[in-house]
Amino acid sequence: MKKILFPLLFTFLMTSCATELNSEVTEKTPQAFDGLWSESGETDGYSWYLNYRFENGSYEMEGYPPIYRVGSYELLDESNGVYLVKIHNDELGDTQLEMTLSEDGNVLSWGTHIFNRVE
Repeated sequence: MKKILFPLLFTFLMTSCATELNSEVTEKTPQAFDGLWSESGETDGYSWYLNYRFENGSYEMEGYPPIYRVGSYELLDESNGVYLVKIHNDELGDTQLEMTLSEDGNVLSWGTHIFNRVE
């Protein structure tokens, strides 16, 4: 009897732990942000754009006039579709942003920035 119960108990515990770890990763790095986001405009007659690619807790930002940053992000809290996100960049340090994701998942905004999902 002990020989049968131990493997069953071990399998159950390992499955439970794996499920908890996977949900923690999802909570800490919202997969809804994953993808390419773009914002563009014109200021004083000069065109500009910013692209962000979020993927598995990392981001890459590039734009014009030339700018490039890479770093990581982590979900700190979420309430009513507003996400409190910590953005980390080795050069600039940590910043906390309140990000809003539209109900259809195609518009991501924070501050004065409004990004549309490209992919």
